[in-house]
Order: sequence, then C-alpha cells, then structure tokens
Amino acid sequence: MLFAGGIETEEHYTAPAMELLARASLQAAGVRTAIAIAIIVLVSSEFISAETGLGYLIFSYGGVGADDAMLAVVIYLAVLGYLLDRFYLAGLRRLMAWHAFAH
Repeated sequence: MLFAGGIETEEHYTAPAMELLARASLQAAGVRTAIAIAIIVLVSSEFISAETGLGYLIFSYGGVGADDAMLAVVIYLAVLGYLLDRFYLAGLRRLMAWHAFAH
C-alpha cells in the first residue's frame, strides 16, 4: 500500500529514518528536474504546432531574422525557469525546515 509520498507503508514503519530522509530528498530533486523538463517540452511543442505562445514566438522571430526579439523571449524563459525553481525551493524549505538543505 502506498501513501502520498510514494514510499510503501510497511517500509515507512520499519525503515531507518535516514533512508526515508534520503528518499524524500531524491523525490525533491526529481520535482526540480521535472519543472525544467516541463518547460522544455512545453516550448518545444509550441515550436511544432502552436500559433501562440513563447515557443511560437521564438520560432517566428527566428524565421524572420528578428534575433534581438528571439533572444528576449529566450531570456524571459530562462528567468521564468529560474524563478519557478526558486519558488519551489522556498516552499520546500518552508515545508521541510527540519531538513539539512533548509539551512
């Protein structure tokens, strides 16, 4: 039987605390990676089939030679990804204040 954290209930009660802490840390790292991959997939899919969105803008600006506008959209995406990561880490630190990475 699984609970929300994805660790089996039997292991939750029998596993050493450090093992559970390591699993929780790995799951947190997985979410950070998933945020980055989600942005990449979203923009890539907009390259292919969208008529609006940031990926479409990058593709369109690149096609007409508007390199400055294309670079502005890429920088915007980079800042968006950075801010999403920082917000996630801030929430993680608040919710897991007892963990070593929170300090």
